[in-house]
Amino acid sequence: MNKREINIYLSKLISNPKYSIKMYENPNKFMDKYHMTLESREVLIDFFKKNGGRFVNSSILQKIKKMDGLKGALPNVYKYLGEEKFEFEFEKYLNSLTFNSEVKKILLLNLKSFVVS
Repeated sequence: MNKREINIYLSKLISNPKYSIKMYENPNKFMDKYHMTLESREVLIDFFKKNGGRFVNSSILQKIKKMDGLKGALPNVYKYLGEEKFEFEFEKYLNSLTFNSEVKKILLLNLKSFVVS
């Protein structure tokens, strides 16, 4: 089992609910598309069988937390766009990210990517 591979995969999944939901709904199909070694695949399938619902919920909460952080970091943009449009643009930004996109750990890196998109 490659722990590094699993950790990278999980960090990509939790950072974007779009992918965590797809993984939860059909892990084999998802991992066929986003290649995973057989040994690591079995570990992830077992993990999602036991914890998939909570993992997806955590992913959604993390998305909300990121969006709230961006609202605080971009108050003028938020006021200009309004809540609905700001959230729409944030969703559009998340949907534009591919699974193999770099996971940005720092709010400012998310901020730069969000503003540029």
